[in-house]
Amino acid sequence: MLPFTRNEIDALAVELGSRYGPLVVFAAETELRTNEWMALERRDIDRSATAVIVQRRYADGVLTRPTRKRSGRAAGCR
Repeated sequence: MLPFTRNEIDALAVELGSRYGPLVVFAAETELRTNEWMALERRDIDRSATAVIVQRRYADGVLTRPTRKRSGRAAGCR
């Protein structure tokens, strides 16, 4: 279950405007954690597969990578 309904997400996106609104929708659609989407780079987005590859995260202000090679994950848009 989502903490917000789709209508609430859309309303928040409108309220935040064209600069930050899309981020709210992106985060909700991919279900990424804050420390994951903050560390994304353009190369992590696979538009053909409509997926985002999570390879790093921010923890305590430091960019970190998974300790195991298979620790990354893919998040798809719904």
